[in-house]
Amino acid sequence: MRKRLTLISAIFLIISLITVSGCKNNNNDMQGADDEIQTTVITQPMTSAKPTEIATTIQPTTAEPESTSASESTTQAVQEENYIAIAKELTGHKYVYRIPSIMLGSEDAEKVNREILDNYDNFFNNPEYIEEVCYGIDYEYFVNSNILSLVVWGDYMNDYRTYKVYNFDITTGEQIGNEKIAKAVSKDYSQLKEKIKNIIINDFTERYSSLSNYNDYQVQYQRNIDNSNVENAELYLAENNKLMVRYKEFAMVGSEAYYYITEIE
Repeated sequence: MRKRLTLISAIFLIISLITVSGCKNNNNDMQGADDEIQTTVITQPMTSAKPTEIATTIQPTTAEPESTSASESTTQAVQEENYIAIAKELTGHKYVYRIPSIMLGSEDAEKVNREILDNYDNFFNNPEYIEEVCYGIDYEYFVNSNILSLVVWGDYMNDYRTYKVYNFDITTGEQIGNEKIAKAVSKDYSQLKEKIKNIIINDFTERYSSLSNYNDYQVQYQRNIDNSNVENAELYLAENNKLMVRYKEFAMVGSEAYYYITEIE
């Protein structure tokens, strides 16, 4: 009888030890899982890359695009008039961000539409850069008789603005150049080129007269009056057939060059 009680006591003791050991092992396993989860959270990589120079091309991210919120909605081809529509627009920001689309249905118009998208689409694909390096993308257009003139600009850090001008014959859908714009207002283009050169020279000398003793002054002066720079200036017709010119001026300070628009009297 005494041996039987001793055997029963031994069995209960073994069962108790197994139970305690199992609980400890389970607790250790759960603690290890917690440690693993905590470690995963802490070591999760964080990215905060931002562009440092406006001259650097902003490359699209390789991550899967997220759904856009109402403040970053993109509107496709919302027609304003018969000739121009909004191709893309970002809303809910401090500045205006919209890209035009020329609705003439011609090959020239489609080519220009693709060019405009290539110039500005990176900002729409990467809205996190908006308001950090780009302070607005917008446009205006004018219709005078059969000529459509579109001016697109972008504003960037350090008061840098780019302009691009596009002129079209509405009846044919053809993109037209400076000579046809000059002819539309009964002007001789060769004479207009001299006026454009004088505009650039007068603006440059007035703007940088205090730096005329610097060696770079003459270098930049010659770049400004070079025939290629004068011919690259873009004419267009503003309201009431007002003749305007967009020109590039090589600078003494800041950026290498800046773009300006003025009226040709």
